[in-house]
Amino acid sequence: MSEKTVLKKYSCSVPLQKVSGYSSLKDEHAFLALETDIRDDNSFRSYSKFSNEKLIGYSDYQKQTGIKQYHLGSSRSVHFEGFYLKGIGLTPLFPSIDLGFYHGSGHLLPSAAAREFLISEFVNRIGLTKNIVPCEGVLVSEIDQNLEKLASDIYKNSSYFPPCDRHLKSISIKPSPFLRFTNFEWYLSSQIDESLNGFENVFIDWMAELSIEGDYFEMEFKNILKSIENKIFKNLTDFFDLQKNGILWVSCNNNFTSSLRFLDLELPMVTSPNLIFDLVDPSEESPFSSLCRIELFSIIYQYRMWILYLLGWCESRIIRTRFKPTQQMKKIQQVLILLKKEIRNEFIDKSLIFDDDFWLNYVCDYYSGIYGSKSIKLLKKILNDELKLKMHGSADVKFKPLAIFEDTKYQLELGTFKKFSYANKFADVYRSNINKGFHHFFSSLINHVEMQQKPDGFLRALEFASSEISSVNI
Repeated sequence: MSEKTVLKKYSCSVPLQKVSGYSSLKDEHAFLALETDIRDDNSFRSYSKFSNEKLIGYSDYQKQTGIKQYHLGSSRSVHFEGFYLKGIGLTPLFPSIDLGFYHGSGHLLPSAAAREFLISEFVNRIGLTKNIVPCEGVLVSEIDQNLEKLASDIYKNSSYFPPCDRHLKSISIKPSPFLRFTNFEWYLSSQIDESLNGFENVFIDWMAELSIEGDYFEMEFKNILKSIENKIFKNLTDFFDLQKNGILWVSCNNNFTSSLRFLDLELPMVTSPNLIFDLVDPSEESPFSSLCRIELFSIIYQYRMWILYLLGWCESRIIRTRFKPTQQMKKIQQVLILLKKEIRNEFIDKSLIFDDDFWLNYVCDYYSGIYGSKSIKLLKKILNDELKLKMHGSADVKFKPLAIFEDTKYQLELGTFKKFSYANKFADVYRSNINKGFHHFFSSLINHVEMQQKPDGFLRALEFASSEISSVNI
């Protein structure tokens, strides 16, 4: 995909300026020292000196049916010259209400940027990079005093405040372009005429994202849908390989591309593959068991919502054309009826992705092969309950251990689950399953006080941690 051609449809342009003061983990990324230039009170500018060169990046619009949204899209990220930069300051799509420092300041914590890079190295080590949009580099600069004060709010309920987050700010670097289902939904919802150009553009770009060969206008629509269905199904089963290797993403909502590659790499927990099963007590079913998560279900649910949105979009257009009984509108209506029928037939009626029983058995067959059928009985019941919640729109069970704030003793901030009596048990299970190799290097990195107060020291520590994760048996 041509980045500018694709992103202009789904994004707003964001004025950027080159800044000094940043150090780059890799020399080839030094030219990406950029920050937004959209308002005079941008607190990023205290330590950064802007050049006179004006540049343009693209922040993607996002819309998600059924989810309360406080921002229009990427509020601290841009696509620029083949890269996706996060932490560049506020974009025009920043939240309409105060969401606090983490999503309302344009800032990316250095510990989060480090984790994005190290998670990418870890996933590459186990051969699953195809399932993520990897972080390929990091830029670091000294933090403004205003941002330091805001950063401290994140840690106000914690005894632990990493020195790197106290003194530095960062930008993470990933390859671009990529598109999300929420970009497609925003784009379709913004089409005000009755033509099918918007619909065609979405499928052309989706085919490109999935690397499906062929010309949209020369292929039968049924064959296009079959090709997409096959690719999505394969990518879903590939995604489960991450969980088999103990990587839990914690927050899945809208955090993956339309080809199902995971995006936000600062949040996952790196554990042993046993963690999911060890959260279940085979002797009794307790509230604690509801923490058992199969993130694959959440991904499938969001994919299904996108398909149902497509059906709804076709239906709304069919209704609109009825109010304009011209010959052209009648032809468009006929095409829309056919498209709706084909989408329902190929994406729902014939689709394994819409088959709850298939996915329940798919997951349980994997775990029963490890633990045996006796212990799987309770797990299957729990997963069946979770599947019903995830697949049919009920509220998701939420637990969000803030894994980016762990120290060398593997302390765990339990966030909203501190109020539950079984939070400590979860922490115990988590610590017993933690991948100590990964967390030793990550914790050593963010806790090295002397090295964390200057950009070059932080990057040297990150480079060392990366080399250890890449070479040591973890």
